[in-house]
Amino acid sequence: MRLSDLTGIAPFELVRDSEFESLGLLYHDAPRMLVVLYDAKFLRRELLNNDRIACVIAPRELAPAIPGSLGLAVAEDPRRCFYEIHDHLWRHTDFYWSDFKSEISPEARVHAAACVAPRNDNVRIGKRCRIAAGACLMGSVRIGNDVWIGPNATVSNQIRVGDGAAVSLGAVVVRDVPAGQGVSGNFAIEHPKFLAAFRDLLR
Repeated sequence: MRLSDLTGIAPFELVRDSEFESLGLLYHDAPRMLVVLYDAKFLRRELLNNDRIACVIAPRELAPAIPGSLGLAVAEDPRRCFYEIHDHLWRHTDFYWSDFKSEISPEARVHAAACVAPRNDNVRIGKRCRIAAGACLMGSVRIGNDVWIGPNATVSNQIRVGDGAAVSLGAVVVRDVPAGQGVSGNFAIEHPKFLAAFRDLLR
């Protein structure tokens, strides 16, 4: 879809037309996203470091800072404009119903009783990963290489698990896990911190 296809749907002025495949927030990892930028503090940290962004809705004062390679629409209230576009696409088009296949490396091992959403969830599982029984992965999750996901763990909704990380049994992961780190608990925290907190409970 192109930004120009949305003219009249939401209150924006088209500056540069371009194609997008998905809507997302600045930190999301969906393909060729249309995003909203409403504060200059996110410009360098999020926008300029995400090569998956294709189009931006921004206030007029931030427009000159948006790279020329990106589609651009300016709006008085960028957030409202973004959510009006989302609402229109959800209610009146099949935009959100295209298939996003999940991908599992052939070198990974996923237990038959684990849940990895096969379509429309965009899950990626890297090489030599082990996903135990009852684990649940969905919602554009990215699992690096050599990762262990324990029994009944849940990893969902835009989470990144770095190479060599470990998610212990029953953990509920709600934030990214850096490479090489082990996490435990509900909500998951670094394993040593979890053990320290557990020992404190036993005293």
